[in-house]
Amino acid sequence: MNLSTNSKNTASEKVEKELKSLFKDLKNNKISSNILNSYTKSDLDEIRKYYGIPGASSLKKGDLVNKIVDFTKENMEDIFSNHLNAEEFNLLKKITFDSDKTYIISYDEITLLKSLKILGLAFPCLINKENSVIIPSDYLDQIKELIGNCSVEEKIISSNKMIKIVKGCLYHYGVISINDIHPIVLTYLKEDISMDNFIKLLNLYCKKYDDIRIKDKILCHKDIFNTNSLIENQQSKENLDYKQFSIDDILLYSDGNTFNWNHYETHLYTYLNSIMDVNSEEVAKIVNRCTIWIKNNFNIPTILNYLNTYVHFKDEGQMIHVTPYIKDVMNNVSLWAFKGHCNNDLYGRKQTSNLITSNKIGRNDPCPCGSNKKYKKCCGK
Repeated sequence: MNLSTNSKNTASEKVEKELKSLFKDLKNNKISSNILNSYTKSDLDEIRKYYGIPGASSLKKGDLVNKIVDFTKENMEDIFSNHLNAEEFNLLKKITFDSDKTYIISYDEITLLKSLKILGLAFPCLINKENSVIIPSDYLDQIKELIGNCSVEEKIISSNKMIKIVKGCLYHYGVISINDIHPIVLTYLKEDISMDNFIKLLNLYCKKYDDIRIKDKILCHKDIFNTNSLIENQQSKENLDYKQFSIDDILLYSDGNTFNWNHYETHLYTYLNSIMDVNSEEVAKIVNRCTIWIKNNFNIPTILNYLNTYVHFKDEGQMIHVTPYIKDVMNNVSLWAFKGHCNNDLYGRKQTSNLITSNKIGRNDPCPCGSNKKYKKCCGK
């Protein structure tokens, strides 16, 4: 079984093109005004719009540069306290204390660097043809002072934990109104954050990142296929409360790039890994996709069809054998339509026992393709 090479090549070309446009030769400019002047008006508008800098929308490029520089210097402490998350702060710290030498950006740091660029604090650049980053020299003293300010760092850590809790909740719930999630977050955070400040921090985060989306005061996970349908589905279950999770379960699933699986997702991974000839990281991504399809309430035939676009099954037998593993995940993963509850929470293992949970398929068992026919009268003919 092989991954589609066309999709991999297309993705690789897209990344390469994006990196080429992100890193540019700043011609050894180190002063903020010179660095900003090397960017387009569109780049500068991105910073202006993020902060909502007043009286700057109609300025010409040179005047806008001066406005951004003045705003950044005057509001540096507020930028640190209310706009930086912990990961951005840590990257900025590393860059700052390596400012006397070239700091080479790794691929994993690209997203954070883009955010620091939007904040106007650090800028991607090419140094000796290496992807690097520069902090304006006239910002360095302010930045170093704030990096050493314990109260500022504590505030960054608190805001960062709040965002992580929101992301962990969305992994389990899919969608949830701001009014409903606010008290949940306060319970986990064990701190008092006003609703206004909560909304402000969420809006600022969403300006930089796309893994939380806001639709009509409802928070949404980025991987929802049909937001309106899911909202209606949840609203039809008024008597069902959002499932309560431990803080560890919430934080564990707050990082969308981390492969944290339950017992059944691990079994699916092990099976796919045993029949595929690609690296384990690619298999892990496929397992994550399967979980997302399940959370989107896709049925077995749809999931198998989607799965086959990423991984081409050799024959019908492989498709039949993978199905029980998918059904095990369906029964035991938190479902968005059920506000974080899994099928076994709601119906018990007895009522979900008709779903196939082993690789051995009896002739009188339901067919794993999801047709509701017996195996002997469907794929087992």
